[in-house]
Amino acid sequence: MKVIKFGGTSVATSESLKKVFSIIENEKDSSVVVVSALGGITDILKDFINSKGNHSIDYLKQIEERHLEVIHGLSKIENQSPLLSFLKQQLNELETILEAVSTIDEITKKTISKVLSFGEVLSSKIIFEILKERGNDISYVDSREVIFTKYHNNNEIVDEERTGINISNNLNLIESKIIIMPGFIATDGNNEISN
Repeated sequence: MKVIKFGGTSVATSESLKKVFSIIENEKDSSVVVVSALGGITDILKDFINSKGNHSIDYLKQIEERHLEVIHGLSKIENQSPLLSFLKQQLNELETILEAVSTIDEITKKTISKVLSFGEVLSSKIIFEILKERGNDISYVDSREVIFTKYHNNNEIVDEERTGINISNNLNLIESKIIIMPGFIATDGNNEISN
């Protein structure tokens, strides 16, 4: 099984994603495809966090427009409704988190990790659904369910033993030719999102 990672620039727009899809679909071996947030989205989310919920409409609009460009550019009109609903649900959840940050005027590591995870979750699920729509033999695995981190010398590192067991118990049992996973996010020892 081959692991292929596509960074933000590769998955920035519908045009760049067409090239990514060509690479994925022409791969002869079974592949785990790890995708980043759409190019620039992580920076928008960081600015969103630092604003402590101020100007949230502007940030949410930017995030929505970037993902709508991909959905409208790559998904057939008759298949867009579930993707649009998913996008709206994620944006609503993001807005709720930032409203809470604004109210308490405090940003925690947990909040930062949660907010930054939205970029990867959005891109990976949208890319998965579009590739599935294109007739690919494909499965989705949330990296937060198989990749775990731990603290060692005040640094967060991959918990190789726990991760290895979870990958064996999950990924190795999937028979699909393509597995899509979000990059950048995992779960820490306290079962919280880790970046």
